[in-house]
Amino acid sequence: GGNGGGNGGGNGGGNSGDSGDNGNSGGGGSVLYSGADDAAFKGWDLRSGLERPTFVNRRAHSAGVTCIAPSPHDPHAVATGSYDDTLRLWDVRQLSRPVESAAVKCGGGVWPCR
Repeated sequence: GGNGGGNGGGNGGGNSGDSGDNGNSGGGGSVLYSGADDAAFKGWDLRSGLERPTFVNRRAHSAGVTCIAPSPHDPHAVATGSYDDTLRLWDVRQLSRPVESAAVKCGGGVWPCR
């Protein structure tokens, strides 16, 4: 997990209307990532419980987060896709903004990011 940017407020223990995939990476399998229709990308440290996410980023995507895929090769890399037709690559040690972004015009959002 990390200390990402974003607006913390609002929806308590989970993403309301969660439509994204959950990914699990880094921290020896103790970090869970979630995304939802509210455009929030969140990280949860399972060792700390699920009361509050360890980070929330609501600014990177302008529409719902549809998929999250931790890298099978790099424990610090996670990709997110969104209804906003963008694919973003994140370094989990610095989650305030994505490392890379790419427009993916597939009509209807980015679903399977692998």
